[in-house]
Amino acid sequence: MADHSFFVHLQSLADFAQELQTQLAGMATPIDHLDTMSSSPMQLGAFGEANALASANQAAVAEMTELLGQVRQAITFAESITTTVADGYQQADQNVAGGMKVDPSSAGAVSGASAAASGLSGSASSAGSSGSSNQDSSWANFVGGNTNSGGGSWT
Repeated sequence: MADHSFFVHLQSLADFAQELQTQLAGMATPIDHLDTMSSSPMQLGAFGEANALASANQAAVAEMTELLGQVRQAITFAESITTTVADGYQQADQNVAGGMKVDPSSAGAVSGASAAASGLSGSASSAGSSGSSNQDSSWANFVGGNTNSGGGSWT
């Protein structure tokens, strides 16, 4: 039977969600600038061409404001989904680890449940490339030796 399990690196998801929050914060300045431009139209003069240019400028500002609003909405949605997915996987890891009732002081349990709960999924620590290969091989050993008693496969 083929192994249908997979590895989700929670720290990467958390980092991505943080980057999306940074992008949202970075959008504040251009949005504020466009708001200022829309509230005080350009005064180019009191002749026909100046009025037409001011109207075109206001239309461009309104369009850019709408586009930035759509981008902000998309980034907010992506950040929300990323956070929700990361939280779901972290909770699933905790449920699996809690259901195993493994004594963390035993030597064999370190690469099993406690590793899944505290680092393999990235939920607590994966901050270095040196621990990554150990985590990956431990995770493969853990998943490969598990016979999910519920009859289903790991998701």
